[in-house]
Amino acid sequence: MGQTRILLADDDLQVQRLVGLTLDDDSFSLCFADDGAEALRLAREVHPTLVLLDYQMPGLSGLEVCRALRADPATARTPIVMLTGEGGDAIRSHAHEAGVNAFLMKPFSPLSLEHRVRTMLAASASEEDLSSPYFEPSPSAPRSSEDGEGELSRAQLMLYATDLNHSMRQLRTAHAELKRRSLGTIEALATALELRDCETQGHCQRVTLYTVAAAAHMGIDGDQLEQVRWGALLHDIGKIGVPDRILLKPGPLLPDEWAWMMRHPELGFKLVETVPFLTTALQIVRFHHERFAGGGYPLGLRAEEIPLGARIFAVADALDAMTVDRPYRKARSWEEARLEIVHNSGTQFDPVIVEAYLEILERLPTLEGSP
Repeated sequence: MGQTRILLADDDLQVQRLVGLTLDDDSFSLCFADDGAEALRLAREVHPTLVLLDYQMPGLSGLEVCRALRADPATARTPIVMLTGEGGDAIRSHAHEAGVNAFLMKPFSPLSLEHRVRTMLAASASEEDLSSPYFEPSPSAPRSSEDGEGELSRAQLMLYATDLNHSMRQLRTAHAELKRRSLGTIEALATALELRDCETQGHCQRVTLYTVAAAAHMGIDGDQLEQVRWGALLHDIGKIGVPDRILLKPGPLLPDEWAWMMRHPELGFKLVETVPFLTTALQIVRFHHERFAGGGYPLGLRAEEIPLGARIFAVADALDAMTVDRPYRKARSWEEARLEIVHNSGTQFDPVIVEAYLEILERLPTLEGSP
């Protein structure tokens, strides 16, 4: 039996990535369109078995694309699921008239997405009447009009994190498969978070490379090195819970906004603490903003009270912050970064770990993904 061809038309790269990870199954073949015109072109080329169609896109709207698909004999009976953040009766009525078969409200969880896709495919295969549209409500919290689409994006990520924790509770009965899927979802969360903050794209991958290189140089290997890798990759996962108006603010943060931002290590820890195979990785997520001489957050730990992985990561985080261009300043040279971590040895950083980084510093810019 051939693969089920699914066409997703949505201009949100984060949604494309999360849908791709959710439907990462050998039985599915996915293709993605960024706008309505591209969706129609791909539909003619791949003859999709099912179309996931965003209501609002650049150029042709979702309704216009739907009408065009219905006017083409090749896609006249193809199931179409509309993704929308607005579920009013008028919108649903217009969409039904255009030929939409089902709705999925944004933000949607991975479980509701997969359920809706499989339900529509099963109904189509059995030649059920798809003329009356299904409506799939979303379990998300109400959206804030102040944050608009940004808040919708944050809620989307929160639902994926919630479903991740739900999936982890099934680990004992299907450990290997769930581990593969859950780690993929975790990685998608980390990547999607970077897509949300354009200033830091690539940051997670770079600090992971630096942290793993230093940890390996210090003799950490096997499962513990893998834990260090996941901890570094997920270190800022708690920023999912930080509103866009704070995370993406171009100017200085106000005191109450800093208080929000400083919650992200604990928020991240709570999001993934139920994942049983993330053990010491959780320590990096929770304690990566502690300082060797004290005064960091969230707990103000000092010296070896700070877990080793978090102490190793702290230097990598600082190196990347200094050696990558930001909108408000140019990158510093690696020599300047070296002098800075030496200057902060014993205050911000563990001196032993600083020495380990100095021994491998020349290698770090050559690692794949480095600036």
